[in-house]
Order: sequence, then structure tokens, then C-alpha cells
Amino acid sequence: MATQDIPVIAVLGAWGSGSSAVAGYLDRCGAHSCPPHFRTNDARTSNSHEPEALRAILLDCFDEEALSPKYGKANFAADFATWIAREKDRAAAQGRSHIVIKHPLLCLLVAELETAVAPRFLLVTRSLARIEATRARRQWPSVFGAQGARLLYPRAAAGLLETEAGYLALRFERFLCDEALRGAVLAYLGMTPNAEQAAAAREWLE
Repeated sequence: MATQDIPVIAVLGAWGSGSSAVAGYLDRCGAHSCPPHFRTNDARTSNSHEPEALRAILLDCFDEEALSPKYGKANFAADFATWIAREKDRAAAQGRSHIVIKHPLLCLLVAELETAVAPRFLLVTRSLARIEATRARRQWPSVFGAQGARLLYPRAAAGLLETEAGYLALRFERFLCDEALRGAVLAYLGMTPNAEQAAAAREWLE
């Protein structure tokens, strides 16, 4: 596969939605998740599967705790284009079939992502009560729970509707236990993990 042909998957979801688990599953199914990843203080999800370099670009664009744009948002397109081109080269060199990117702030940049790489979007949903319970367990600030989800999900949905981008919505609790659904997700993404990759992906979710 030519470098420029490597498809990009964008996992959208609030903090605490299960988007890290989904991104980690796709990584184990053969996608390049662009490490190194940001590490959290949560023992259950210490690996956020958020690329550190992408996170740095996003934090130049947005105040993470206020979920408001900074002046640097105007630079996102150029910075992202440079970064994703480098990651496509890395993915090709490693024989990876896809790239998967994940960070809650991507919910605010659906139109920009669609213009840049026309990714296949996965919208990972979870009840606000579960999201808030995860935030409380982690002892994270309020914005990383239901408060942030109430802003991020409408913005993601609006971006997907306005751009008419293709996407698949996943209820996280069902994704965890429904292997047929996971197979449908992989088919939608055009991913065909081998037996070893499939076993590692299943184990990751257990």
C-alpha cells in the first residue's frame, strides 16, 4: 500500500467514554496508533492511546480545561498535515494497514479532519452517568466528565452532520461484550486482523 493511501480512523468521544479502549483495540488489530502515547494517572487506562505529538498540536489550539479555542487554532491544518504525513510514513514502514488517532479535542475539529484526511470516524458513546463515575474515580477535574461530554458530543455530532462525513456510532458497553459488533466495526473500517492480532485485541478488552 502506498503511503498516501493508508486510511485514517478518527476515534471521537469524551474523556471517560471508552475511546482509549477502542483505539487500543484497533491498534492491536493492525492500526498504527502513532506512539509514544500520553500516560495518565489511572491504573486501569494508564495508556490513553493519545499520540503525544498530536496532543501537543491540539493543546496549542485549545485550552483543554476550558474547551475553548486559542489563537493557535488557525495553525492546526498545517501542523496536522506535517504530522500525519510523517505518521503515514511510519505506518507504511511498519506494515500497518491503517492509522488510528484519538483525543477528545478532535470532537471540535471534525470539519478540519474531514478536509485534511477524510478519515473514517468512530463516535464512541457512553451514558453521562458512567462518564461522570469514571471521572470521579480518577479524581479528575469536572471538565473531564459529564460537563465536558455535554459540550463535546453536540459539537462532534454537528461537525459530522455539517460535513456529511461517514461515521459509525458505537455504544461502548455493547462494544465490550458483542464480538459480532466488533466484527462489523472492522468490516466498516476495512480491517482484516490476522489470528494473532485478533486474539491480542480480544484480550485487550477483557
